[in-house]
Amino acid sequence: MLFVLFLGICHTLLVTRFKNLCHTPMQGLYKRRRKWWFSFNHEGMRCRISTGCENEADAINRAMQILANPAEWIGDGDRIGKLLDDFLALKTLRGVSAAWTTEEKTRLNAFFRDWKIKHPTDITPAKITQWMDGHWKRNQDTGNSYRASLARFTKWLREHGHLSTDPCEGIPRRKAKMRVRKRFLSREECRRIFDFVTDPDLKLCLYFGLHCGLRKGEVLQVAPHWIDLANGLLHVQASRDWQPKDRDNRTIPLTREFLEFLRPYADREPYIVRPDVTAGAGRYRWDFRRPFTDLLDEVGIKCTFHDLRRTFASQLVSSGVSAYKVARWLGDGMAVVEAHYGHLIPNDEDVNKAWE
Repeated sequence: MLFVLFLGICHTLLVTRFKNLCHTPMQGLYKRRRKWWFSFNHEGMRCRISTGCENEADAINRAMQILANPAEWIGDGDRIGKLLDDFLALKTLRGVSAAWTTEEKTRLNAFFRDWKIKHPTDITPAKITQWMDGHWKRNQDTGNSYRASLARFTKWLREHGHLSTDPCEGIPRRKAKMRVRKRFLSREECRRIFDFVTDPDLKLCLYFGLHCGLRKGEVLQVAPHWIDLANGLLHVQASRDWQPKDRDNRTIPLTREFLEFLRPYADREPYIVRPDVTAGAGRYRWDFRRPFTDLLDEVGIKCTFHDLRRTFASQLVSSGVSAYKVARWLGDGMAVVEAHYGHLIPNDEDVNKAWE
């Protein structure tokens, strides 16, 4: 009887030991919150990677894949780039514009380059704060927009198991000081710029900015089918690979002065401005920033190319054109136009009716 009892106890101990061995996790595998992470050594460096799995068996399989090809998971300089491409591809599927995607990629790649980010775990609150400080000192709105781009990406990384915590949490959006009104060019300054410019392509850019209110990215996308010479109209239209910032097509009437200058160039293919230049690695197909800056230095005027768009709107509003029309031509909402250019509306005589 005692012998049978002894055998039973031994059997129980063996079964318990076997179960414990079966449930012992793979070495280096550990759980953080609900997901399993894998820690291992690679070329003398300790690496920690989220498996993205909540199930232990799936996590072990993922860990074996990581060990089989660690360079692919560590990134060897490109892991963060692949994750960024996945993030932007998902945003594109949800309907964001190509212009938004390009802007987002430019900002985030600048952060990766400045701080030598190769893996999601390289992103820390300290790096984000210092990087944001530099941009915020130069321009408060830019600093906040860069922080917003990082916050969107790090939130996505955490939600998809690439980070255990969001490094942007706890870094607040900073309150910007009251904006100073933008400077608009006078008609005399605009005329001086046109008198000095000699490059026809740069002159086309100036006309599209000052006489049509186009953004820089839109200027470089103007194609022959946008232009209706017979009716004196310019149709800003989305294409398969490009969308305007407002994600809406719009029509702008051409001034008589610009219409006459545009006629010899209206049949250029595939673009009106510098058709010989194709899209490269840069943000813009043709970056005319240098010739534009040199021209302004020669004329003695300081402004950005976007100031030409603002000048287009300010000259129209101050001349009595309705803010509704200007908003349609700019592709902006009425609230935006009234906020930026409402102070330029000519004096309204209706203000006297209550006192006459």
